[in-house]
Amino acid sequence: MVSLLKFLNLVGCGMVQGTYTFEMLVVVPALDAAPPELSAKIHRALFKKLPDRYMPYFGTTGGLAALALLAFGGKRLSPRARRLYAIGAPFWFSTSVILLGFSRPIDKQISEWVETGFPEAEYPAKRKTWDKLMYTRGPLGAIGYGSFVAAAVS
Repeated sequence: MVSLLKFLNLVGCGMVQGTYTFEMLVVVPALDAAPPELSAKIHRALFKKLPDRYMPYFGTTGGLAALALLAFGGKRLSPRARRLYAIGAPFWFSTSVILLGFSRPIDKQISEWVETGFPEAEYPAKRKTWDKLMYTRGPLGAIGYGSFVAAAVS
């Protein structure tokens, strides 16, 4: 059971953290380099529905697996691994709060703008907020995921 939980934790969180890293290193710079209306169209194409197809499920499964390891891992986890799961879990779940509470509403608003009428004057500020959220949740997720990886191999 512990091996299955470790697998679910690493795969679920790894899929989401990989997406965060791709967004930080590729998507944000590409959107920033494009003219505002094209940037909004690309943003819509990438984020209108795609993240909802897998990120909540993988992220939740991975995070809950970490909590299950803490709750039920018992003596099958070293004290170091328990500490690392305990450190990683709040970092990991903070990314979910940022994603679901702040980033996804911006994604949906930008998608709506593209479909109904693009307010070019409002877009740069909205994108700047989105970029800041991305550059916050990416490193927080990396700390959480790094803790989970370290726990799994300890």
